[in-house]
Amino acid sequence: MVAPVVKWGSEMITKVLAGIQRFAPQNFNDTLCLLVLGFIFVLWLLDGLAVLTLNPEVLGASIAFFTIVGQFYFRKSQTEK
Repeated sequence: MVAPVVKWGSEMITKVLAGIQRFAPQNFNDTLCLLVLGFIFVLWLLDGLAVLTLNPEVLGASIAFFTIVGQFYFRKSQTEK
């Protein structure tokens, strides 16, 4: 009874790792995109916790920039890799 559960668990882990590898950074542009997205997310987190106060204009611009950079990073198809 334990063997099917272990087999199913290892198959799921393999599938999850394959999905993560698809979006792993492949070059400098990918790494830069992830760093920028992380930086913006940290800004939002600090603003939400009231550690840092962002102007509404800066917050709006960061939302637009986050969206553009995110679309650039996740635009890739399987054939490009």
